Amino acid sequence: MMSLPPWHFAGFHLDPDNACLWHGTSALQLPPKVFALLQYLVAHAGRLVTKEELLDACWPETAVSDGVLKEVVKLSV
Repeated sequence: MMSLPPWHFAGFHLDPDNACLWHGTSALQLPPKVFALLQYLVAHAGRLVTKEELLDACWPETAVSDGVLKEVVKLSV
């Protein structure tokens, strides 16, 4: 399996290989869907990402309502 690159932003380090977000030396464990959403947004920074694209990327082949995206974003704050 190919290793994914880490991303650094605003004092954070997103580690996709270990599904972990670091702030300095503190590991912040995120729920899997919150991590998937953050990783997708960071990987596609600099362009508009539609709600439909996020739903397809984070919930592939799964029928979910628009509200699920709102709930995952709420979990991340």
